[in-house]
Amino acid sequence: MNWVVPLTMLLTGSMYGQSRDIQSLPFNEVERSACHVFIDAKYIWTVEVIMESEGTPIPVMNLITFGSQRSSLRPRQIHIYNEVSRKPDIERLAIDTGVDGDPYIASFINLQPSSFIAFDLVGDFGGFEEPDRITVDLGEIEYNLAAINCADFEILVNRINKANFDSPDIRQDYELLDIHHMGQKRPLRKGRR
Repeated sequence: MNWVVPLTMLLTGSMYGQSRDIQSLPFNEVERSACHVFIDAKYIWTVEVIMESEGTPIPVMNLITFGSQRSSLRPRQIHIYNEVSRKPDIERLAIDTGVDGDPYIASFINLQPSSFIAFDLVGDFGGFEEPDRITVDLGEIEYNLAAINCADFEILVNRINKANFDSPDIRQDYELLDIHHMGQKRPLRKGRR
């Protein structure tokens, strides 16, 4: 069983095998999609719902952090909604160990400064093949990932893969690669902390 699509696979766009030569493609948000993204100067969050060979949907989350912030991420901080605002129970996070079928199952992940990590969400995601909305609560902020067409998602992650992650200001790379802020963030509502 393939638990995690490695970040390099997502960022090189090998999932869809399509290539379009589009310099300034506006990545328009769609109502529902298997692909969601949030981009700003501190974080890049991506979620792609892939289908296991048995037909089971598995949300794969990738996170790139910039700067010096440290925090923990727990399953209860990740919210996936379908078209009727129903949420699945996200039980754990599964990190690929390199041994096929033997992921590291965690109840939380420590997010390190200037790093990236990829992991699967563990739970029952039947009916969530194309989520309506995905949010992540981190610190005092709610990050609302934008749903985009998966072909556009591939183009975007190819651009992200070309960024210099050691850059002192990632915004310069964003401008050069035509990567724009996507998604929304807002103060976390009371009761969701």
